[in-house]
Amino acid sequence: MLGSAGSLIFDALCLLGARLIALALQGRKLPELWIGLFFMLTSPGAWLMLRALELRGHDTAAHPMAVAGLSLIGLGTVPVYVFTCTVFRAGERWALGLAVAGSLLVLWGCFAQLGGFSLHIDASRPRLELVLGRLLCFGWATAESLRMYFLMRRRVAVGLADPVLSNRFLLFALWSAAMGLLPGLHALDRLLGGATGYLRLLAVFPKGIGVCMFVAIFLNFFPPRAYLRWLRRGAEADA
Repeated sequence: MLGSAGSLIFDALCLLGARLIALALQGRKLPELWIGLFFMLTSPGAWLMLRALELRGHDTAAHPMAVAGLSLIGLGTVPVYVFTCTVFRAGERWALGLAVAGSLLVLWGCFAQLGGFSLHIDASRPRLELVLGRLLCFGWATAESLRMYFLMRRRVAVGLADPVLSNRFLLFALWSAAMGLLPGLHALDRLLGGATGYLRLLAVFPKGIGVCMFVAIFLNFFPPRAYLRWLRRGAEADA
């Protein structure tokens, strides 16, 4: 299921996360830190979960891999809540409350999916708390990014904002929207298609979404000069 291409995608996302964390530590940039932590937790978590599904019923390592993978995925959602709250709604109490509530919902859903302290994973269907917590996380991030993008685009049109900054909000919206597809597809396929359909789904979508995520985040935080020139030329032509 994973193959060399799938493993390379997860490796690339981990390296991107490490690069973002290094960038954050060098310049004390918290947004890069939160997204870097997300990749450093979620990428190995997703890889472990997929490997556990491949080995299920054939290898005793499948269970501990699934426990570790799901735990990392749950923990990796929290930095995205923190990112959205601090970058888009800094100082707003309702946003802090939403970030805390959403993080607790995801962590509780992950704990319940693992069977609590027994660690007997409930494989019958995804926990509603886990799915809703992740949908809320990435849906909120997408909505806030698009709101800022359309606001900045109007300013770019009259020469009051940087087209590169405006594009960064669009790229982040694309990334978070792609991430939000996973929990939704996960829940839908497990409820309608059963385990076999779920395995077919996992063979395709995480790889495609992983490529979209990598491209969007790379262009956001490490844009090539040619890409920046293209954005500025486009803004000048529109003006």
